[in-house]
Amino acid sequence: MKLYTVVEAIPSRIVGLATLLRAIDGEAYTRTETIDLLQPPVLRKGAKADADMATKVISAAIEIGLVEELDDDRGERCLRLAVQVDPSSDTPRDYWARWVARRVLHDLVEGEARRLATVFAWFMTIPLRETPSDRVAWKVRFERDGFDLQEFGLNPDARWDNLFDWARFLGLIWQTGTGRDAPGVVCDPAALIGSCLDELLPEDREVTADEFRTRLGSAFPLLDGGWLLREVREAVAAARGTTRDLEDRWSPGVGLALRELRDRGAIAYHCPDDQRAVLLFDVGERIAFLSRDGARLQ
Repeated sequence: MKLYTVVEAIPSRIVGLATLLRAIDGEAYTRTETIDLLQPPVLRKGAKADADMATKVISAAIEIGLVEELDDDRGERCLRLAVQVDPSSDTPRDYWARWVARRVLHDLVEGEARRLATVFAWFMTIPLRETPSDRVAWKVRFERDGFDLQEFGLNPDARWDNLFDWARFLGLIWQTGTGRDAPGVVCDPAALIGSCLDELLPEDREVTADEFRTRLGSAFPLLDGGWLLREVREAVAAARGTTRDLEDRWSPGVGLALRELRDRGAIAYHCPDDQRAVLLFDVGERIAFLSRDGARLQ
């Protein structure tokens, strides 16, 4: 998928393109106009001063369905926001992040985004204490866990940089460092889960841990309860020689996210002493019921 295999297609440029096309309220710019606005001729480099960056960003946006191409009355190729995209939020960046997340992490998971989503699912299997410290270590861990760098197009360092940029934009990780060589990645999807709590947790009642996990996996197959994460966890467990029952445990990434959301006061969870239907964290803590903070039934 071009979002991570084309290094020019970084989140800020995709958002910039969407913001540009949103500003003309449903109308269209010609492809040439759009390219010149994204990458003005005076700023282009190289002997031919071509607009390679803008062209690749547009191509990636079309691939995910954010932008569509059409011919105007004069037969010129034009670009506009896809019909189904109608951001009315005062914070368009947050809107685009949620829209792209839904598109890439749900709608396209069984097609164009399968490999990208698989890598993101793999992120969820990495315990915090075992997180690789640099790009070389990430590559080694990826192959040790049973995946092929060549197959996923992740040999070049720049692809990993783009991968981390997109994972951070989508709310799947955060970083403790700014350097490319040692990015300080923390695999924690609290931002993504927190942005979707309205559909994952009712405001007026608590749900079982299993019900919450099912809802989460239905919304995002690469997270707990989802078919893709289940496949990835089984493959990783086989590669690592792990035998414990994965169905009884939260993934390390989602477990960290739930603890963070609880500490923020966004959710609450508990487990009665005599409860048998529970899900375990990798540190041994148990969850039987979850609710929005303050919604727990007495």
